[in-house]
Amino acid sequence: MGKKKVRFDFVTMGFIAPAFLFFTLFIIVPTIASVYYSFTSWDGLNPVVKFVGLANYKEIFTSARFGNALRNTVILTAFISILENSMALILALIVDNVKWGKNS
Repeated sequence: MGKKKVRFDFVTMGFIAPAFLFFTLFIIVPTIASVYYSFTSWDGLNPVVKFVGLANYKEIFTSARFGNALRNTVILTAFISILENSMALILALIVDNVKWGKNS
């Protein structure tokens, strides 16, 4: 077997570049900025950005509100998952038992 030569294709890059640019600008850059700002005490309005390290995370994880919010999220997620899957199963069983066509 011979080696297959990979060539640079401008048409392919023309199709990939807009999606890559969109993904980078609207997903990658904001994610990196969010991680950076999570280690600062910046309020979004003041031009002064002070690095505080893990203090923000320590404050969140030791807060009673975080535990309450986490508990509520887990309960809601479990309830909705069970409800949605139950409804989907019931509808699937109903559709499966329907007789389709002339000779039903």
